[in-house]
Amino acid sequence: MQRSTRILILLMGLQSAVFPDGKTLHRSIPSDGQTREYILYLPESYDGKTEVPLIMVFHGGGGNSQQAMEYHQWNPLADRHGFIVCYPNAIDKHWNDGRDSTVFREQDSKVDDVAFVKKLLDNLYSEYRIDTNRVFSSGASNGGMFSQRLAIDCADRFAAIAPLISSIPEAMASRFQPCRPVSVLMINGTADPFVPYQGGDVRVTMFPVLAKLKTPKSRGKVIPTDDAIRFWLKHDKLAGEPKVEALPDTDPNDGTTAIRKTWSDPDRKISVVLITVVGGGHTCPGLDQYLPERIIGKTSRDFDSTEAIWAFFSTHGRITDKGIPAIGK
Repeated sequence: MQRSTRILILLMGLQSAVFPDGKTLHRSIPSDGQTREYILYLPESYDGKTEVPLIMVFHGGGGNSQQAMEYHQWNPLADRHGFIVCYPNAIDKHWNDGRDSTVFREQDSKVDDVAFVKKLLDNLYSEYRIDTNRVFSSGASNGGMFSQRLAIDCADRFAAIAPLISSIPEAMASRFQPCRPVSVLMINGTADPFVPYQGGDVRVTMFPVLAKLKTPKSRGKVIPTDDAIRFWLKHDKLAGEPKVEALPDTDPNDGTTAIRKTWSDPDRKISVVLITVVGGGHTCPGLDQYLPERIIGKTSRDFDSTEAIWAFFSTHGRITDKGIPAIGK
């Protein structure tokens, strides 16, 4: 094969890896002495002229950005509604979510993921027309806990978050002081075998039979789901009884039901919402059963969690005419 032909094939391969379909961009930036990778999805309607929302989606522990993109299925929604989606990649498949676990302590001491996200956001703001008052964060498990940390440590960057199958790490709860209001939607299952709904040790059990003989090592602790909601209610100054709704049990055979509780201040566009999946496991409603039920529990088929999160985000951008300044680029 001629040298020129080999070079052409190599360049075509690089282009394919970076721009698979003309809209999905595989990018990287330097951060804290390391090369950090992310995937960016631009909707078909993006023209670079009109400011659009941005959704940051953080993969779970042991996963990566490609898996998060395929699992959560945000891209079709981005095409329908015209927002940009960013899927950052963690170092060694783990986000420094503030659990302060001995399992991840060495890595967490070396990796500042909050600084990485801030730098990534600044880069995206400089390259794309993003409405900085409609920047959102979501993620499952480790990615959900990291979304909680981002809302605590840099609330000025996010209008709303939607963590799934996760809670606030116990260590983060002890220093819970967000600098401004943040709307929150949490979706948790009561039968989650990894991140307990009632709080406590996070444990990953791939072989439940062996777990009965030897308890898996703790990967840090989270506070109970209801306590996490109370933290956000107090911070967002939302009082009173919630609106309680039983979601339609559209699949009676999935072994789950869902209840939604909503606390809201429409004037400020601030809400805290909890969707409790009764009988739900360490799974995202409406999405793939990525591991057997005996390991991760049941997946609700009564609603689509990604659709529910977008419905929440779409009505909870920051408002800037009631004393809350816009975020500067």
